[in-house]
Order: sequence, then structure tokens, then C-alpha cells
Amino acid sequence: MKTNYALLLLIGAVILSAMMIGCNTNPIDSATGSRAILNAVAGGPVQFSARVATMDQAQRMLTFAGRPDTVIANQNCEIIKLQNGSETPAQFGDIKCGDSLQVFGERRQEKSVYAYRLRICTDSGNGNQFAGRVRTMDRNQNMLTFMGKSDTIIANPNCQIVRWQNGGEAPMLFWQIKFGDSVEVTGERHQNGYMYANKIKICGDKSGCQYDVAFRDTIVAIDYANGTFSVKNRTETIIVDSATMIYGVIVRVFEPPTDGGAREPQGAGLGDGTGYRYQVKDTVLSLTDLAVGDVLVVRAKVIDANTLLAVSIILTGCNNIEKKCIEFSATLASVDVEARIVTFDGLAYIGAVCNGAKLTGLDGETLTLADFGAGEFVAVKGFPLEGDTLKICQMTKTTP
Repeated sequence: MKTNYALLLLIGAVILSAMMIGCNTNPIDSATGSRAILNAVAGGPVQFSARVATMDQAQRMLTFAGRPDTVIANQNCEIIKLQNGSETPAQFGDIKCGDSLQVFGERRQEKSVYAYRLRICTDSGNGNQFAGRVRTMDRNQNMLTFMGKSDTIIANPNCQIVRWQNGGEAPMLFWQIKFGDSVEVTGERHQNGYMYANKIKICGDKSGCQYDVAFRDTIVAIDYANGTFSVKNRTETIIVDSATMIYGVIVRVFEPPTDGGAREPQGAGLGDGTGYRYQVKDTVLSLTDLAVGDVLVVRAKVIDANTLLAVSIILTGCNNIEKKCIEFSATLASVDVEARIVTFDGLAYIGAVCNGAKLTGLDGETLTLADFGAGEFVAVKGFPLEGDTLKICQMTKTTP
């Protein structure tokens, strides 16, 4: 009898432990769990549009057709409904299976996205709504492209451009859109592949990148092939991936307004009546545009004690970036694998191939310097040093 009683106590303890563990795996609670656990999982801003497959109103949870993600709406998640071009406030319970939904959130687990904004598109099926983060801007043609997307947006002459702030829409101008802004676009798709926008809405600060640390420092080592670099005053290795935004802040000069002063200049006047000076984040760069000695402002997530994942990188003092980095195509005249020196037919450059150079073949495969030989045609990217020396950070086999 005593044995049976002890066995019952043991079983009860096991069941209680399992229940306690189960309480800690609630998907809502996990959003505020250990920072170390969250940082160990690749995350970052997420935006997508898809049709709702299932919904759990009690846990504010959604799944989508054709996507592996589970979306959990934060308690303060902004939910709106788009109908006939107008937005009205909505509730989570207004979302129905089959609805076309635009999701804005933060990935905190491999397949879990915590949403701070949900947009129900009841005008579904027309393909006229679009959301993304701005990658490039052409102010002369009122044209935008987006990170990770092939869409090109052109703003119509009468396009309504607004910024969502303090719960309302504030008018703005096309040139005020910045690299990295999160935007929602309504317009018409044409057969030429472009989408002509009737309305462009820039989301508020919630769309900004999330990061753990921010610092300004100087590059002391860089590995272009593996997408990593290190800086002078930190011990961690800094990783750059496909989601990292790399750009430069440059000064642009805009003509003064010709609309009777309706446009408020946001920069300092040049003093000669010719224009205004603005700080604009629109120089899109890649890792191979950076070099040892560059001064950067880095925002990053902590992966572990030895590793950071860069969310955004700003190259300072880059008004002359086009003069820093040289790109050309030529035929190799010689290749010295041991000394890591190459020369080119008809060019005076002596190319010093750095150890971390990105070397690729015709199909994008990774190569070593020994895979290159005299007579091959290559595309080269590098930084000029003293004399005719060129430090090569990228070399790719190509066709003439």
C-alpha cells in the first residue's frame, strides 16, 4: 500500500512538472521571453500579403494559404479594413477565412510573426494593393523599387502621398520618401509590368528596424566572401545577410518651391536662392562597396557573445562613393596565385586580390583564385590604392 502511495506521488509530480512547462510555451508569453533565446533565432521586420487559411480568435492567431508563417496579433495591433479605397478601423473578429490580408510585424521565432498592423483588403483579387520597404528611388521619374520584390512603382502626377502618424494621415511629397521606408501602395498594374500609384502611404515609426545595439566605428577587417566584418572597438564578428540595409547619407540639392511657398523646406537654405540642402538616405550600397578604414554607423542584433547580425549599416562621408569603388570588365593577362596578384590586358592596374574577396564563376558558384587563368574575361570591383595598385574585393568570370 505504501509502495502504491509513493508511486502515485511520483506520477503526480511528473504531471505537475509537465503542466508548468506547458504554461511557459504559450505563444503569446514567448514573445516577451529571454532576449538570449530571441536573439538566437533569425528575426526582423516582416511584410507580406496573403489569404487567411485559419484563425484562432482566442489566441489572436492566423495562418495563411501557401505560407508557413503563423501570425499572432499583438494586443495593441492596429487593424484596419480597406474598402473602395477608404480605410476604416476594424476588430480582429472582423477577419474571415479567405480574406486577403496585409501583415506588418516582427519575426521572433522561425515561423512566428508578431503583427503590429493588419490590413483587411475587401477589394481582394484586383491585385491593386502592394506593401514593401523602399530600396531605390528615382525622383525624376517618381519611381520606387522594393527590397526582395520585383515590383516597380510609378507615382501618377496626381498621386496622393501621405505619412501615417499620430493615428492620422499627413500629406507629404514624393521626394520626402526615404530609403528603407515601409509603404503601402494603391494603384493599377499595367502590361508593361509597372504599377501606377494613385496613393502611397508611408507607415509610422513602428515599421523601423528593431535592433539591440548601435555604435559608430571603423572597419579593421572584412570578408566579402562570407559576408562578415569587424571593427576597431568591438570584439564581435558582424554578419551581413540579405536583409541588412546598407546605405549612405548624402547631401542632395533641391530647387526652391515654385508653388508660392506651400512646400516647407526641411533643410538649410544655400543662401544664394538656388536651392535647399537636405540629408537623404538614398545611396544603396552592398558589402563590396565597403572597405577597411571606412567609418560606419551600425545597428545590430545580438546573436551571441561573439556575433552580431547587422540590421542596418550607414557609411559616413559617402558623397564621393562613386569615386571610391572602381568597377570594370577586362581580360586577365596574368594570375599569380601565391602572391594573389593579377594583371589585365590593356590596363595598368596591378590587382591585389584580398583574402576575403568574393570570387565567383559564370553560374555564380564560389571559386578560389586558382580557378582563374590568363585569357579569361572577368568583371572586377575594387578600391584604388597608391600608384596603380587596385585592391580587389570581387571578381567574377563573365563573357565579353
